[in-house]
Amino acid sequence: MALTHLWAVASLPVMLLLAGCGDSPPNGHDGGAPASFIATVDAMLEDAESDGVSDSQVSLLESARLTGQVTLEMLQDAESQTFACFDRAGIRHDELAPEMRGDMLTPQYAYEGGDKTAVAEECIREHSYYVETLYAIQPAAVEANDARFASAMPKIIACLRDMGYEVDDDVTPAELKDMIAMQADEIGTPAEADARARLTCATDAGGLTDGY
Repeated sequence: MALTHLWAVASLPVMLLLAGCGDSPPNGHDGGAPASFIATVDAMLEDAESDGVSDSQVSLLESARLTGQVTLEMLQDAESQTFACFDRAGIRHDELAPEMRGDMLTPQYAYEGGDKTAVAEECIREHSYYVETLYAIQPAAVEANDARFASAMPKIIACLRDMGYEVDDDVTPAELKDMIAMQADEIGTPAEADARARLTCATDAGGLTDGY
């Protein structure tokens, strides 16, 4: 049976706005990350504890709170616990080739779906989901993703124009992302196919990962 579920850290469906690096760090932190990110860690730590995740994942989140970052080693530590959970449940999985984005390494893995999907998702939730999410939205990751999108913009614009869209030469990254994004009123309508084609313009150009 093929491994049908791909987990790519950079494509986590999280929508959080991070303030600029000029924010003052909160008390009890070493000052290396914007206050908005530390506030996000605090909120996620509270959610994780309420969600009953593993002690090891809580410990990693507490470390992120103190250091202002999630390192690759911390991410690998969390995911090793998820993989061990997969093994205990008899769920096949495979670590895929990671992807570099600027200075950020983006891990990916695949796992068996079908009737084991729910159990696999529970393993992820308990052991690594919150750490993976923070890794993907920390300032360094956001900067790497922004740089990737900016470099892909010429190809994305050309693709959209081929589809019949009018795109100004001086379009900003934010404006282009708004143009690409699938709108709520498109879902479940004939317009959804066109919306997915817009997203394909971006993923094929290397500006977004699948799952954006």
